[in-house]
Amino acid sequence: QFGLRAERDASNAYDANAVAVFGVWMHEGQMHEVKIGYVPRDIAADIPQDAPIAAELVNATMSPRTDGVGFFVNIEMHLLLPGIRSGFWKDRRPPFR
Repeated sequence: QFGLRAERDASNAYDANAVAVFGVWMHEGQMHEVKIGYVPRDIAADIPQDAPIAAELVNATMSPRTDGVGFFVNIEMHLLLPGIRSGFWKDRRPPFR
């Protein structure tokens, strides 16, 4: 089973409003996670600093890189906030190896 987690990234030197997105999964009874990217800057800027943030996975697909080394993961998600619905966003991230 795989899911997403979103949280403010106060340590981001490039964007004071950054919201990091983590892939989360269970394996052999243990929870694992890896940072898979960020909410687009223009959306993150509209999120109140004190608002709780949740991410809901809609779809995830993998495609091989053209150089044959690793693959890309395409994530579609809902960003869930109190009283705010952002809809979908997609982003391609570097390959996982």
